[in-house]
Amino acid sequence: EALRCSGARVKHSSQPHATVTPAEADLVVLSDNLVADPRMQRDLLRQGVAHLAVRVRDGTGLVGPLVIPGVTSCLGCADLHRRDRDAAWPAVAAQLRDTVGVADRATVLATAALALSQVNRVIGAVRGSDPEPPQALNATLEFDVHAGSIVARHWPKHPLCSC
Repeated sequence: EALRCSGARVKHSSQPHATVTPAEADLVVLSDNLVADPRMQRDLLRQGVAHLAVRVRDGTGLVGPLVIPGVTSCLGCADLHRRDRDAAWPAVAAQLRDTVGVADRATVLATAALALSQVNRVIGAVRGSDPEPPQALNATLEFDVHAGSIVARHWPKHPLCSC
């Protein structure tokens, strides 16, 4: 509802492989699954559609990275950085692709609010009313509602990524 009030067009899709074009959307929010579908990621990059990953994992809210194709790092960059730290990451990611995150109500609501704040920053930047860039550019914001902390994990462009 808050997005509609801001003038944003809001559409929902429960299809995991929905096709989106720049004419249909300025920003896509990828939510629910712990790891976004690689085909969807590639399609969004190829189409030049900005996207924001939003999910909960092990009781923690995760918002980002916010991907602006051709400008910022992408979800593939983040995966390559994870693989650099843990060679098993690709196998783990494949297992998590169809897994929906679980958290308590407070964490889910707080994560949604944090994601909304990032989307509002994008809308403000496009309209010229918010000079501050969203914190989720090139980063994942990890929100622990019980500890009251937000940690930013930065994902620079990875040299092996084609984004």
